[in-house]
Amino acid sequence: MHFKSLQGALEPLAHDRVVVLDQPLAIKAGELIGHLGLYQDGGAERPEKKLHLEVFSGDDVDIFIEASRAWAQRLPADSKTWLKLAKGTAVVAHRDTYSAKQPPTLSAAANTLSAADLLVPKSLLDGLPAERKITVPATADRRAYTWYRLDGLLHDADNNLLDGWVREEVGVTPWVNTWSWEGYDLIYNYELPRRMLASFLRAVDHFSEMELERYGPMADEADKGPLKSRLYDIIDRNRDGKMTAKELQAAISLPAHAQSISQLIIYAESEWYYRAQKWDPLDEILGHSGSTPHLNWLAEKERLEQISWWEEVAMKVGLPADGKVFHFHPVGLATYFNFIDGLKILAGKITFDAEGNDNPGSMHYSRVIHWPGNDLSGVTLGRGYDMGNRTQNEVYAHMTRAGIDDKKAREISLARGLKGVAARDFVTNSKISIGEITKDQQISIFNIIYPDYIERAISNYNKWTLSEIDRVEWVNLDPVIQEVLVDFVYQGFTLGANPMKAGMRNSRAELISYIENTPAISQYEPGRHRVRYLKNN
Repeated sequence: MHFKSLQGALEPLAHDRVVVLDQPLAIKAGELIGHLGLYQDGGAERPEKKLHLEVFSGDDVDIFIEASRAWAQRLPADSKTWLKLAKGTAVVAHRDTYSAKQPPTLSAAANTLSAADLLVPKSLLDGLPAERKITVPATADRRAYTWYRLDGLLHDADNNLLDGWVREEVGVTPWVNTWSWEGYDLIYNYELPRRMLASFLRAVDHFSEMELERYGPMADEADKGPLKSRLYDIIDRNRDGKMTAKELQAAISLPAHAQSISQLIIYAESEWYYRAQKWDPLDEILGHSGSTPHLNWLAEKERLEQISWWEEVAMKVGLPADGKVFHFHPVGLATYFNFIDGLKILAGKITFDAEGNDNPGSMHYSRVIHWPGNDLSGVTLGRGYDMGNRTQNEVYAHMTRAGIDDKKAREISLARGLKGVAARDFVTNSKISIGEITKDQQISIFNIIYPDYIERAISNYNKWTLSEIDRVEWVNLDPVIQEVLVDFVYQGFTLGANPMKAGMRNSRAELISYIENTPAISQYEPGRHRVRYLKNN
């Protein structure tokens, strides 16, 4: 066996118990954090691999949101990054004749009114192609306004998705701050499982006439509760008494409905807090009794008790002893706060900051095409997106994926393969016609390409350190050291072993010493600040 070729692997420190970290652990996009476990639903024939993800808080979320909304009132206008298209927003069907000279109009005949509120992130609007935005300047008797062509976001009263133009009137159509928690509802749900089960079984036509007479009033109570009432408001406004998983699935295919559901914060008792008196009342509805036992239901109750963990953990971490907490929609919450300041740099901030700035008067302004000034460099855009070794299709795909409109993306893609003088001439001839990209587009381009540099860094690290006895596996390196090693690769330091070896013992001090005492590396410190990053993070 060739021991030096073996790769390290992470193994769980514990099995079959709840692990609470002493300190929160930062997780980067793409990192391995676990494996899907086997779980068998009551009606399933065999276990399936599933992830159960919950986001909840035992703190005073209601007080926090109230304070956040007060704070939002004091924040500057440019912190408002969501445009609110209120219910009743007119959607004007597209015509090929619409342009800056002939914009859409709010003619009743051509309009369809939206049936629900929708918050649209500024980054989405900024990233629309030029032909999907029409700005009309203000005059003496009216405000300025902007038309956006949005397809498949709003819907009508019959739940049909709408394609067309919507109008933002400057100073009238509201922009909201993330900290205002616009559209979020706190629902205090004290509903009992017994009534919820009765509601469900009635909705799927499970009850006989006799059972319907007995359990119908119980189902009515559940349907009138705060949670079901809010869901009916969103999904089933005609109140036909039906709300099944299938109907919920259909509802969330509409962006406005999906957004509203994701904004529900539900205060309820955790399912991980087991109490027999919560589940035993279901016996009668499910047909279990001493004389006619329901064996599957008995097994399910045993399983519920076995997998409960609340009492084991609550006191150790300060969770409420009664199991009542505020539950959040995990994806909805993460998506909403991802737009606090526009898009986020997912990884590699040291590299992003070193590769340019957003000051239009600076020679390092990066949101226009530029040439770094040497024969090996190609036309560059954003934070180090060099097109010298890329194909036209590759460049075009990256640009459009980052939200750059088709025309501009095609013009940028013509820089593929150009280096040295040819790259310089392209920048001279095309810089003005191509123009700027937005901050969010710049971040998107960086987020698209940075993972490739991580892979290159790992490959380069293994190439130069695999035979070293005292090397640390890449996955076990300090994340800050990893970022600096990736930054070496991003800048092109791949032909020698020393940059990678300087970090292989997982010592920040050793890596700092290497940077400070290697002229080929230290000459770039005024712009890259690797030492400062290693010391301060």
